[in-house]
Amino acid sequence: MDAIKIRVNKQMDGYSFSISPSIRDFIRKLFPNAHPANNQFVDTQTGNVLHKVTPRDEKV
Repeated sequence: MDAIKIRVNKQMDGYSFSISPSIRDFIRKLFPNAHPANNQFVDTQTGNVLHKVTPRDEKV
């Protein structure tokens, strides 16, 4: 794989970034101890970074 596709969505109060399940699996193969989140949200008003994890990721 030459590139990792990251979806970016601009929202009223920040940006959300997400990757596909196949990219998460690829990252886990490269870095076995990694726990990549589905979504990251960067709040442009406060600078806080929030992430959401799927139930599948929580079990890992």
